[in-house]
Amino acid sequence: MARNKTGLVYLRLPAFAQAGDIVPVQVKMKHPMDVGWSEEGNRLNPLNPVGRLQTLKCLFNGREVLYADIGDGLSADPYVSFTLRLHESGTLEARWEDENGIVGVISRFIRIIPTPYRTPSAATREPLS
Repeated sequence: MARNKTGLVYLRLPAFAQAGDIVPVQVKMKHPMDVGWSEEGNRLNPLNPVGRLQTLKCLFNGREVLYADIGDGLSADPYVSFTLRLHESGTLEARWEDENGIVGVISRFIRIIPTPYRTPSAATREPLS
């Protein structure tokens, strides 16, 4: 959880996984997604500035794994969930930007445990010739 100018950002993923496992990732951005409409009547209010999220990027070890171009139809405090298949340890970073240029960034490290090597059982081995 990281605090920035617009609120809290949550990034949830497991601390450990085995190599090749599918890892669930959850990102929640605390953001008002204000469209500028007045609470009284259906009109734009100049005192209520527009502020909507524009983009969400997720990077794993510097490589982009998710890019979302966020539109108008998203509610306040958007939540995004996706999965990754990971083979190496690294840092997952979630970065979003709104129309006013405010950027929210959070990162988490995940350790990948190598899959143990399993020797074939005697029943499945081929006979020596």
